[in-house]
Amino acid sequence: MKLGFYAVLGKRDYLKLNNKKVGIWELTEYQPAGWLCSLFIKPEIIPQNCPIIHDCGAFGYREQDYPTINSQYVDAQWAANRYRERSCEGDTVVAPDNLLLGNINWRRQYNLEQAQIFIRIAQEKLPDRKPLATIHGLSIQEKIEYGIKLYQLGYKCLGIGGLAQQVASHIMETTNPNVEIIFLTGKLYRQQVIPILQAHNYTTRTPMEGLGIGQQIKWLLNQLSTPKQLSLKL
Repeated sequence: MKLGFYAVLGKRDYLKLNNKKVGIWELTEYQPAGWLCSLFIKPEIIPQNCPIIHDCGAFGYREQDYPTINSQYVDAQWAANRYRERSCEGDTVVAPDNLLLGNINWRRQYNLEQAQIFIRIAQEKLPDRKPLATIHGLSIQEKIEYGIKLYQLGYKCLGIGGLAQQVASHIMETTNPNVEIIFLTGKLYRQQVIPILQAHNYTTRTPMEGLGIGQQIKWLLNQLSTPKQLSLKL
């Protein structure tokens, strides 16, 4: 797998020029190392001749009791069939997994079982693709132990998941829902953390959302020069 930044591919990442759909990647000077395509979204067009990671779409069904996409239960066989339809030789395909939220023990078992089944299916039916499994865990030790299990199953490509949950858990451990959480980070860094906090009744705010770089710098300088007043909710 080529190292570098993989941009997330949306459903309509194209422009219509002369009645033809032209991908945005054909109009930019600089290209990412590759693209990430989720099973939760079906892009109308997909880049050609570049590395693509086909992801199971776990973030999209993170709040469901059982993982489904379009009312279809997401398991190793279903995912492999979708990857066979969408992916090409050399692409990376991700074993179905689930974020460690809600019924965590069931999700742990699901992740391991699907990883075990998926590697066998991939070797048999997708031999020219690269199977990847995601490491989940609520602690560094759990992530290490799970990563070793995945390697022993035969996975040569591993990803690290659940970072958004880890950040959200740290915030919830050190604060409470009476504290408003203000995000000054970019969208990519906050978009998976905010829904988790809001599900636990936290109020979040993104005051620089929609501002350009110059406007963000101006906003930050104004905040630094403005006297602060501490207020407590009692």
